[in-house]
Amino acid sequence: MSDSDEAKGYIRSSAFKEGNQMGYSRRRKRGDLSHVPSRSGIYRLYHGSTVVYVGQTKNLRQRLSRHDRDKKYWGSYDYKSTRYVPTQKRKKMEKDAVKRNRPTRQT
Repeated sequence: MSDSDEAKGYIRSSAFKEGNQMGYSRRRKRGDLSHVPSRSGIYRLYHGSTVVYVGQTKNLRQRLSRHDRDKKYWGSYDYKSTRYVPTQKRKKMEKDAVKRNRPTRQT
């Protein structure tokens, strides 16, 4: 990752390798929603390199904006767009992501 990538809001992490892990976007800093699509997807919230929350939504930009406003325990995020994926399949993808990532604040 270059210095210009960091300036754009990308996060360095040994837990997140370049080249998209499982189809997720690059990690971005909290508040940087400029590249987030307004479509369905799965997302992960991080505190440092620890996944603290995994969720699914019909509108990624709107949901991450709500988390930015309401939840103060996270500092970065990544997401996977699930455009054209039925809701039931997206919910299963979320459940699988929770099992795989073991978020610390999942309820």
